[in-house]
Formats: sequence, C-alpha cells, structure tokens
Amino acid sequence: VLGLGGMQLMPILIEERRFMKHETSEALYSEGASVLASFCVDVPLSSMGAALEILIMFSFAGFDSEHFNSIFFWCMLVFFVYDSLFGFVAAVAVDGQQAQALAT
Repeated sequence: VLGLGGMQLMPILIEERRFMKHETSEALYSEGASVLASFCVDVPLSSMGAALEILIMFSFAGFDSEHFNSIFFWCMLVFFVYDSLFGFVAAVAVDGQQAQALAT
C-alpha cells in the first residue's frame, strides 16, 4: 500500500503541473515558488500519513515492539523510494495515460 499509493497521485501531479505552467506563463509566480510551496506542504503531510499507516499496520500485525524501529525504517524507505519514482514518471509523462503506461 505504501509503495503503490503514489500511482494514484500521478494524475493529480500532472494536472497540477498543467495549472502551474499556465500560471507561470502569466507571471503570477515563479516555478521555484510553486515547487517550494508544494514541497513544504506535500512532503510533511505525506510523511505523517505514511508514518500513521505504518503504526496502524504494526499494531494490527502484533509484532514485538523490539522490531518496530527496523520495520518503521524500511517501510518509510520504501514509501519515499516509490513516491519519488512515481513523481519522476509523472514529471516525464505528457498526460495521465502515458504516466500510467510508464508506471506499469
């Protein structure tokens, strides 16, 4: 779930990129401002969501608490790798269909 959740966000990223291109062409703001604002909002929010999801899965699994740090580290690593990968695919793709085709 943590790894493949980024596939659902690809069409949203592509749509945001399209709006950003139109707004930067009108000189409403720069591309750097858009990237910074997106980074400051999306990264903490998605990180907290992934951490809470890991906590819920860990509590349902019933593992010993001594394994929590290792499991949490690897799950967060998988989340960030796949989130970055699907963000890259969304940046390269022209539209949502091409992004889905590249990701599968």
